[in-house]
Amino acid sequence: GDNPSRAPPFDHASYLRRRGVAAELFLDRAKATGRRRGGLAAVLDRMRERAERAVVAGVPEQEAALLRGMVLGQDERIDQATVEDWRDAGLAHLLAVSGQNVMLLAALALPLLVLAGFGLRLRLAAVAALIVLYVPLAGAGPSLQRAGAMGLAGIVAMSASRPASRWYALLLAATATLAWNPRAWADPGWQLSFAAVAGILTLGVPLQGALLRSAETLATAGAAAAPPRRGWLGAALRRALADGVAITLAATLATAPLLAHHFGSVPLAGLPANLLALPAVAPAMWLGMLKAALGQVGAAPSDAAAAALGATAAVPVGYVAGLAERFAD
Repeated sequence: GDNPSRAPPFDHASYLRRRGVAAELFLDRAKATGRRRGGLAAVLDRMRERAERAVVAGVPEQEAALLRGMVLGQDERIDQATVEDWRDAGLAHLLAVSGQNVMLLAALALPLLVLAGFGLRLRLAAVAALIVLYVPLAGAGPSLQRAGAMGLAGIVAMSASRPASRWYALLLAATATLAWNPRAWADPGWQLSFAAVAGILTLGVPLQGALLRSAETLATAGAAAAPPRRGWLGAALRRALADGVAITLAATLATAPLLAHHFGSVPLAGLPANLLALPAVAPAMWLGMLKAALGQVGAAPSDAAAAALGATAAVPVGYVAGLAERFAD
């Protein structure tokens, strides 16, 4: 007889409907015409091809496949054993572009725009344009759609000099993504993305404050031994650490029930693995994004620069890959 404890068989048709796919076309034969599609889709195709080449340039094969997943969400070249390691270690979300990518993109672009002399409104407009470009370039998955809508809502609020409500932006993102695809709510990626943000807003903000207060208390106790000129650096590091730990804890706790429901397990190694991965994730993402941007220039010097960054980018990617392997074990 049937075992009631077994998971139900995978419903591929329902999965496709949730992704907005109405039908599949199977071909017996295909003839290449040499033509390509035109319009905006063609522009995005060319940009995606240039980004793919630049991201992997100068990076060893294994790290290159991982970096493509982290920056562009293209994980088809990652072998199954590696994917399972990252999943067991609770790091699989790093291979799927999400809100973290949009946040890091803005964090990378804003200082560069300030150095270029852009005013506030021009900076916000430029970041909004980058988000609008990056979302379809990286596949426009449910979590990335949510992050893009939230990012654009925040930018509009800042440009209008109005206080941005994070909950309002989250609800606006839910409305926008469901208007685009009403079936998206049933997709596990959509649910996990919104649950993670809701957890960060509910648990992460008070937790970040508590961690920061504790860190400042410990720092004050040992202030006599620290040079005063380095006080600002210590404060920045404490804030960054408190933010990272709070966000990781809140997102992990908020998504655990959904992980258990959809996948039948929760990776207990995920919390320490994500905390140890924190210092490497941003550098890996930023270097990959810089390489993708250099690839859009299409000139020999920019291609050489993208390749030269490859060895540097391989270091944080290799570190996270090592964490995934050890914590999976």
